[in-house]
Amino acid sequence: NKSEDMSIVVVEIVEKLRSNSVSNLNLGNCNIGDEELSLISSALDENTSLTSLYLGANKIGSSGATSISKSLEKNTSLTALYLSNNNIGNSGAKSLSNLLLKNTSLTQLSLWDSNISDPGAISISYALAKNTSLITLDLCYNDIGNQGILAILHSCLLYT
Repeated sequence: NKSEDMSIVVVEIVEKLRSNSVSNLNLGNCNIGDEELSLISSALDENTSLTSLYLGANKIGSSGATSISKSLEKNTSLTALYLSNNNIGNSGAKSLSNLLLKNTSLTQLSLWDSNISDPGAISISYALAKNTSLITLDLCYNDIGNQGILAILHSCLLYT
């Protein structure tokens, strides 16, 4: 059963993260959805070894983005988070903007092709105005129009 196999794999991932024995984790294209990400996220708030997490091309939606955002708010080891090619949406982008307001270690955030439009980009722009660690933000292949682009540019120009 694929569901049982996935559950076993997720439990193993959580155990590795809790033991602080992983520094880079690539879970791209692994069929991870919000439920699996919630379990994985539960191990990230106290993890001190993981520096890069790739979750591209999965089935992560806004609730998955919310769970990982909450778990990473106090994390000080993760520097790169890749959530591209998921269905994060504007609600998930808002959760990630809350992460950017609190996290001080994240330097790279990739959200290309994540179903984000102007409201999501505007939420992220507010966080960019206050975030001091993020260096790279990838929002390519989203449906961001002039309002969202201007909000992002405004934050970058005024606060860099």
